[in-house]
Amino acid sequence: MSFTYSTIGPGLGVSQVAEIGKIEGSLNGISIGTEVTEMHKIWRSFQALGAIGFAYSYSPILIEI
Repeated sequence: MSFTYSTIGPGLGVSQVAEIGKIEGSLNGISIGTEVTEMHKIWRSFQALGAIGFAYSYSPILIEI
């Protein structure tokens, strides 16, 4: 199942590039411009870290299952 999930992401990425015809984005993520400010990027980074921390707290339960 994890192999299937790990192929879905790259598959969707390749199909998006094939549809548009060019690669949009970079290793740095969304570029700061009119729609995304530096504060938005910082806030989203903290939200991602909080989600990881929240998910990590349930890892002992996963071992018991």
